[in-house]
Amino acid sequence: ALDTPFFVIATQNPIESYGTFPLPEAQTDRFLMKLSLGYPNFESEMTMLSEYRDRKPISELASVYQKSDVAEIIELVQKITVSEQIKKYIVMIADKSRNLDRIAVGISPRGSIALMRAAQANAGLEGRDYVIPDDVKAVARPVLSHRIITRSQGTVNMSDTNDNLIDYIIDTVAVPIE
Repeated sequence: ALDTPFFVIATQNPIESYGTFPLPEAQTDRFLMKLSLGYPNFESEMTMLSEYRDRKPISELASVYQKSDVAEIIELVQKITVSEQIKKYIVMIADKSRNLDRIAVGISPRGSIALMRAAQANAGLEGRDYVIPDDVKAVARPVLSHRIITRSQGTVNMSDTNDNLIDYIIDTVAVPIE
């Protein structure tokens, strides 16, 4: 049994991946988000070189929250209101992904739940106790892009990246007006 709460952070290095295999769709769907940090800007990297010339940053890590703090935050986020219109908006986004000819495997019900939970968290970070469409839009890419599989029909359309398809879905699904 794992302690509650628990979470996993997994890293992926697409270079030198000999001997590794992509996760099956059913497993990638279990990750809440997929984030790419990219590279630091020039100034930040210069600072890193100066600060860590003779010391290791990992040895300086300290806890920011206790488990009880995280459990309390999770409980607060789950209480953030999600109206029926916002729920409908989320389901319409998932449904669109399942019926788009460029997508072979669309967003699962687990993905819809993840989108709602992440939108609740975004609303909380913005200081609101209710979700608005902008919260859903703000988290759509990191929550949904790894949950779809594009359809290859003999040609590769470079504009059909997962992020671009999620953007297209968000842009074409009617936003609820409350």
